[in-house]
Amino acid sequence: MTTTMRAPQATGPAFRWSRFAALVRVDLAERWRSYGSVLLVALVVQVLVLGWMLFMMRAPNPMDIGAQRGWFNSFLFIFGVAFCFVFFAPMQRQGSSLLILMRPASIFEKWLHAALVLLVLFPLAYTLVYLLATVPLNGIAALIESARYEQAAATLSPLPEKLRVGLQVFIPFLSIGDRHSSERWEQLLLHWWYTVICGFAAFALVRFHRAAVFKSLALAFFVLLFSVMVLSSGSRMGGDPRVLTSWLDGDGTFPFSVSAVLANLLLWLCTPLLVWGSAYLALRERDLT
Repeated sequence: MTTTMRAPQATGPAFRWSRFAALVRVDLAERWRSYGSVLLVALVVQVLVLGWMLFMMRAPNPMDIGAQRGWFNSFLFIFGVAFCFVFFAPMQRQGSSLLILMRPASIFEKWLHAALVLLVLFPLAYTLVYLLATVPLNGIAALIESARYEQAAATLSPLPEKLRVGLQVFIPFLSIGDRHSSERWEQLLLHWWYTVICGFAAFALVRFHRAAVFKSLALAFFVLLFSVMVLSSGSRMGGDPRVLTSWLDGDGTFPFSVSAVLANLLLWLCTPLLVWGSAYLALRERDLT
């Protein structure tokens, strides 16, 4: 007489709050060290790099809003991709992937959990890490800058006040320098790219069983190459790729025709839906519940 092992079934509707909350608690209890290690590395790297940039110079100046915006988004992309690899790392190992795929939760709940962690919780946690790394160092640099200006003011050669930076803090969508409409759209565009990259990583890392990292990078290269070829072909046929980004400036340079509206909808709305929908289908293909 033989017996077969069956995975616990996630019965009922596609989403149940109690079941979803249990999934979140179990995942956090099992993997908080892995998640925390990414944030710790992000903190240490930013402190070391920013400290070297600020205090290895002869006259350190704190970063202004523009520099902080670039800093925030650059490291968000770097450690966001790293976090994607850490989050889906168990899917590349036979034993650990079975444990995750057999959790008593629906496919939609597992997909929603991944989306919320990658797109909401990690960016929020990273923002806190970014503030912990940059605000104290910028504050120290601002104090040094202030002392330098006061010392120069006591002499016959004061420094120009218009070059004084002072302590500024960049928080996405909340800081003073981010209130202008164009800068807000640019920040939304960067978050759009982050959403697409995370969705692509979720699809590739779930879909590929072996050498997922290398296959994901290879697929990303070919997708990027294909996109460049499509844009180049459109330009040769009389189209202007700038119509896809003209709304960022809001200057009305490119009048929106029906084809332009459709092109923008396909790019800005359908692309993230496509990559995250593909991630859902890849998860459904491998799910064991």
